[in-house]
Amino acid sequence: MRGLIAAEWFKLTHNKTLPILLALAAVFVVAQAEGSAFKNDVILGQFGVTLLSALSAFEVMLLVAFVGFFVTTEFDNGAVRNSLALGKNRLCLYLSKQVSVCVAIAALLLASSLVATAVGTVRSGFGEMSAAAYAGFFLTIFGLHLLYHTVYAAFFTMIAFVTRNSILTVLLCVGVIVIEIMLVSLLGFSGEFGQTARTVFPVYSIKLLYSTGDPAFFGYADPAFLARSVIASAAEIALLIGIGAWAFKKAEIK
Repeated sequence: MRGLIAAEWFKLTHNKTLPILLALAAVFVVAQAEGSAFKNDVILGQFGVTLLSALSAFEVMLLVAFVGFFVTTEFDNGAVRNSLALGKNRLCLYLSKQVSVCVAIAALLLASSLVATAVGTVRSGFGEMSAAAYAGFFLTIFGLHLLYHTVYAAFFTMIAFVTRNSILTVLLCVGVIVIEIMLVSLLGFSGEFGQTARTVFPVYSIKLLYSTGDPAFFGYADPAFLARSVIASAAEIALLIGIGAWAFKKAEIK
């Protein structure tokens, strides 16, 4: 397993896919500075990390591109087949790819939050939070977004290993995102649906925060919600990884 992780890290740091996506994420945040995210509001640098909610859909699309160009291409070019021929364990191989996808989304979120913080500071100043308060605030907001987006990472990785085809993976992942956006638009953010979605799928709370603009509604200061979020997200991630690993174990790789 250690060797597979090291190999994935080498590919991450030497492949152009992630750096290009990171650059796109940074450019998008800067472009948003002239758009709705900054245009009519004074957003202090200390609150830049909260813009991850508004940027979530774009980050997820970048993650789809990463999975399509970095993960499933190894089925297309025979790299996965060669690894299996060398006796690599299928579960370990799957988990190493999952780690790569998780590292990618963490890097994308971190890059976006740092650029948003920098842009907010340049435009409006940083704010008056103490270093300790800011560290706690940043880690809480960033940690929640990373947790919720890891659900996407697990789902997209599962799709990649089920389809084992770059084009099909991208199409299916984008299709799921479009359906999700349509459901959110049709069913709304409040009422019984919103409450149920919040409880069962904590990642839905990203849309809730973007809709209300109220961090308190997102559950930042609600220990009960945070606990449910961790449990629900961990269960969803474990289930998706389990399904993907099982499908890969049963698949005939040619």
